[in-house]
Amino acid sequence: MIALLLHSVFVLLVGIPVFYRVYYVRTVAVLLTLSMAWLGRRVVDRLNERAVVRLGGGEAESFLQLGYQLLKVALLVIAALCVLALLGFDTRTMLAGLGIGGIAVALAAQKTLENLIGGITLLMDKAVYVGDDCLISGRHVTVCNVGLRSVRAHTREGTDISFPNGLLVQSSIENLSHRSRFLIMTTLSLSAESSVDQLKCVIARVREMLYSHARVEQSTARFRLAGAEGSGYQIELFAYVRSKSIADFTAVQEDLFFRITDILESVGARWAIPAQVSYRSPLPLVSDEKATQAERVVQQWRDNNGSPFPDFPPGRIAEMRGTLAYPDENKTAVHQESVATPHPVKKVV
Repeated sequence: MIALLLHSVFVLLVGIPVFYRVYYVRTVAVLLTLSMAWLGRRVVDRLNERAVVRLGGGEAESFLQLGYQLLKVALLVIAALCVLALLGFDTRTMLAGLGIGGIAVALAAQKTLENLIGGITLLMDKAVYVGDDCLISGRHVTVCNVGLRSVRAHTREGTDISFPNGLLVQSSIENLSHRSRFLIMTTLSLSAESSVDQLKCVIARVREMLYSHARVEQSTARFRLAGAEGSGYQIELFAYVRSKSIADFTAVQEDLFFRITDILESVGARWAIPAQVSYRSPLPLVSDEKATQAERVVQQWRDNNGSPFPDFPPGRIAEMRGTLAYPDENKTAVHQESVATPHPVKKVV
C-alpha cells in the first residue's frame, strides 16, 4: 500500500497525459483495494488466533470460528464489488439483478445454504461446541472446528472426520461433555460354592461401601442379587460416579472393583468360574474358617434385629454418606507434598 501511494505521488509529479492518467488511477485504485482486503484478512486472522488461544474451546470459540469465516466471506464480497465499481461496472444494477437470479442461485447452491444455516442452527441450539466429546453416527469424536459447511472432529483413532452441518441438524447428536456423572452397570458372578450367609455378607458389605464412598451417588447406588445360574450367583452392580472426565471416572471405577474384590476375599468367597472349564487349584474354593466367621456375622444381625436386608435403615445410610475417603491417603502412591498448607484462619473456619 505504501509503495502504491509513493508511486502515485511520483507519477503525478512527473506528469502524464490525461487519457493515460485515468487508466493509471483506476489501476492503482484496484490494487489499493486488493491490498486493503488482504490486510484486513491478515488482521482478522491474527485476531482470531489470539482469541482462540485465550478462549481455549467451548461456546465462545465455536461462535468465534463461525463469525470469523462469515467475516472473511464478507471481506471478499465487498472487495469484489469495489473492484467492479472502480472498473466502471454499474454495481447497483448488478445487485438488483441478484434479486432476479437469487432463485436460480438458491436452487443451485441448495446444499451449501443448507449447511450454512445448519451450522448457525447447531450453535444457536447449543448442540456442539469446540472441544466437546460427542457420539455422532456411532463414532466417538472430539469437535475441533465448527465451519460454514461442516463440523470437523478428531476420532479416537487419531484421524480427522467431517460431518456436513445439514446432516447433523437432521441426525441425533449425543454430547458426552455435558454430563456430570458416569454409570457403572454390570453383573458380577459369585461362585456357587459360597454359602448363603457368605453371599449375604458380600452383598451387605459392598452395599455399605457404595453408600460410604465419597464419589458414588448414594441415592441411586444398588448391589442386589439378580439371579442364579449354573456357574454361580448373579449380582447386579448399578452406581453413578460423580465425575466430569473419563480418566477420573476409570480411576474411581478401578477403586470400586478393588474394594469389592477385597470384600469377597475377606469373607472367603470367590468369583464364579464357567462350568465348562476344568481346573485344579491347591487352594480350597471356600475357606471353612472365613465361612464360619460370615455365619457368625449374619447370626449377630438376626440376634440384634439389625439385618441390612432389604436395605440399611435411612439413618444408617445418612451416617455413611462421604465417610469413605477417595483417594485413600494411606494407600495411594500419589505425591501429596505439592498440596499447599491451608491458611490458619481458613483452617479454624
